Amino acid sequence: MPDARPRYYGRRRYRQQATIAAWRLDDLAELNYRAALLGNPEPISDEDIEVFRGRGGAGRPAREGGPAAAVYQNSTWNYLTRWIEE
Repeated sequence: MPDARPRYYGRRRYRQQATIAAWRLDDLAELNYRAALLGNPEPISDEDIEVFRGRGGAGRPAREGGPAAAVYQNSTWNYLTRWIEE
C-alpha cells in the first residue's frame, strides 16, 4: 500500500522540529541572561539534572521518543502557529 502522506511531510516535520528547538534555545538564552543579571549563577547539580530528566521536567512524564514526544511537539507547534497569527 503506498504511503498516503504528502511528499513534503518529512521536510515539514523537520521545519517544525527546528523551529521548536530554536524557540527553546531562545528561552534558555533569556533565562541565562536574567540569571546573570541577578548575580553569579551557580550550575545545576548533577543530582538535580538526573531528577529532572527522570520525570520529564516539571512532574510530567518523560517525552523522549514515542507518542508522548509527538504529542508535545504537535501541541508546541500549534501554540506557536496560533501565537504568530494573533
